[in-house]
Amino acid sequence: MNELSITAVQLHRQHFEDGLAYLEKVIDAKNSDFLVLPEKWSTEVMDQQAVIDLIKDSIVSKFNIAVPGSFSIKENGFLYNRAYIFHTGKLIGYQDKISLYGNEGRHYNSGSEIRIFRKDDLRIGIAICYDIDFPYYPKLLAKNKADIIANPSLIRSIFSDEWHLYVSARSLENRIPVLSVNSLSDPYKGKSIFSHPYEYQGGGKLRLEIFDDEAFTVTLNKKDFTELRDRRINEDPGVYSGYKVNIVDF
Repeated sequence: MNELSITAVQLHRQHFEDGLAYLEKVIDAKNSDFLVLPEKWSTEVMDQQAVIDLIKDSIVSKFNIAVPGSFSIKENGFLYNRAYIFHTGKLIGYQDKISLYGNEGRHYNSGSEIRIFRKDDLRIGIAICYDIDFPYYPKLLAKNKADIIANPSLIRSIFSDEWHLYVSARSLENRIPVLSVNSLSDPYKGKSIFSHPYEYQGGGKLRLEIFDDEAFTVTLNKKDFTELRDRRINEDPGVYSGYKVNIVDF
């Protein structure tokens, strides 16, 4: 699968069932392979089975692959910020948010594992919102040859510029595409971003697209970046934590 059509919707925050019903009006699964939605667009605390049951009867199930955002999931008495991935409506797995932002840690438990989801020759990583800010997370995904990072986000508009810098930096330094999808609700106001690396005169450049439309579609082309990504992995020693740091006084 060298080319992949990805649809994203900058859903307003709302009740889960209302959001699924609204998606029926704004997207067509026939024209896309993959769906991505924002972080915590659903305002409820839910359990995993409820998400699975509602997804399988919704338009989300019509997509070959779907990362329908992240949700506040209660499990064994603990709350997680969790993104699920589905294949034609069947649950494949999930990724919990690891880097909790601000006071999020007072309410949510942090994830403890980074997963890559593989379908044939396509490898998908999921980094939820703040997880994209830190270099270690995308670097691990790139080292394991992820082809795309889906980044469900919930970013206030006053930080849009900084968020776009983080996304483009992670994409450029690892030579891997990142699709970061925000909500149009106040105070977030959308501005989702797709960063796609490509080779240019022996180096890496980025194609950046920023979106105002509620629903939009982008194209992933593996031929543009896989050699760049693999070369980058081989050039990075990846052992910085093992170096001794000497402080030189003067």
